Amino acid sequence: MFFAISGFVITTQLMRVYEENRNQHFWSFVIPFWIRRIFRIWPSAILWVSLVLAASIGFNKSGVFGDPIGNFADWVASILQVANLHWYHCFQQKGTCGVNTIYWSLSLEEQFYLVYPFIFFYLLRHSRKALVLSLLAIIVAQIFIERPPRSLLWELRTDALAWGAVIALVTNHPICKVITPSVLRNRIGSLVFTSLLVVLISALGPNRVSSINTGLIALLSGALVFVAAQNRDMIWPSGFGRSFLIWIGARSYAIYLIHNFVFWTLRELFTRHYPNEALANYSLQLGLLALLLTLLLSDLNFRFIETPLRRKGARVAQNIRQPIESCFVTAK
Repeated sequence: MFFAISGFVITTQLMRVYEENRNQHFWSFVIPFWIRRIFRIWPSAILWVSLVLAASIGFNKSGVFGDPIGNFADWVASILQVANLHWYHCFQQKGTCGVNTIYWSLSLEEQFYLVYPFIFFYLLRHSRKALVLSLLAIIVAQIFIERPPRSLLWELRTDALAWGAVIALVTNHPICKVITPSVLRNRIGSLVFTSLLVVLISALGPNRVSSINTGLIALLSGALVFVAAQNRDMIWPSGFGRSFLIWIGARSYAIYLIHNFVFWTLRELFTRHYPNEALANYSLQLGLLALLLTLLLSDLNFRFIETPLRRKGARVAQNIRQPIESCFVTAK
C-alpha cells in the first residue's frame, strides 16, 4: 500500500510539473524534482536512524537498540539509499545489521525516484499510452515471478509503485469512467468493495496462497488507491473522523520513522527502573504511552523538521529551475 500510494502521488506531482511546461529540458525537469525529494525524505530519515545509532552506544542497557556496529552499517546504508540491498545481504547471513529494518522500503522508494523520471519524461514525450503500457509491462513481468519475503526480487519489487503510477495517469482520463465498476458509484457498494479489498490483502500474508501473492497484494493495494483517487468519499465519509485521519496521514511518514524508536526507548526505561518485573505485566500501559509519545514526536517532527524543510526544498527547486533551463538554451 505504501508503494502504491507513493507511485500515485509522485506521478501526480510529475504530471503537474510536466504540464506546466511541455517544452522544458529534461534536466530542468528532473533536478528540481530530486531536490524536493531530498529535502522531503532525507532530513527526518537521517535524524531518526542517527538517534537509534546514538542510543545503541550510550543508552542500551537492555540491548533493545541492538549492536552499535550493526546500527552503523544500517546508518551508512540508509544514507546511501541502499538499505534494501543491505538488509538482503544481512538476511542471507552475509553481513552485519542493526535494528533499523524499516529503512529498506525508503531506499527502494528513493531508487524508484532516481530512475522513474527518465521513463516518465521520455515516454510521455512520445505519448501517455506508451508510458502506461511500459508501466503495465513492468507489472506483468513481475506477477508470475516467485518473490518470497527477504529475497532479492522481494527487496527490489516495483509492481505496486507502477500500479500507483498507472492509476495517476488514467484517473482523469475518459477511460477511467469505463473501467470504474458500477458498484463504486454508491456509498454502500463502495464500502463493501473496499472492505473486501482490505480483507483480501490481510489474507494474502507471506506464502499463504501461492508464489504470486506478492503481485496479488500489489494489485489489491492499487485497487484501493484507485478507489481513493476517485475523490468521492468512497472509502471514508466526509465529517466522520475525517479531520483526524487527515492529521494522521500528514504525519504518517514521521510515525513510520519514529514508532520503533519510541517502543525501544520505553523498553529501555522500563528495564532500568523495574529490573525485576516482567514487561508483559505492563503491556497495556506501555502500549498507550508509546502511542501517545509516537503521535507527539511525529507532530513535532512534522511541524519543525518536515514542513519547513519541505518548503525550503520547494524554494530551492524553484530557484534552480530557470538557471538550469537557461544553461541548456545557451548551450544550444
